[in-house]
Amino acid sequence: MNPDSSEQPAAAPAMHGPRPARSAREWLGLAIVAAGAVVVVAHFWRFVTADPVVWNAFLGGSVAAFATALGTTPVIFSQ
Repeated sequence: MNPDSSEQPAAAPAMHGPRPARSAREWLGLAIVAAGAVVVVAHFWRFVTADPVVWNAFLGGSVAAFATALGTTPVIFSQ
């Protein structure tokens, strides 16, 4: 766009009112993604619980992630 031009860029359409209902195609896609996520989580859980070393590593990592999240809360609330 030329800086000397008096043209204004077109404004984005305003998003007012309720969103239209989801189509059957969108619901089908959501169901496929949800089913895939369930399968991945089930396989992951079976893998983690099958070996005690992996289970202990999973627990240790979870505790470390929780401690990190807990440690950041004062920074988040002080802003």
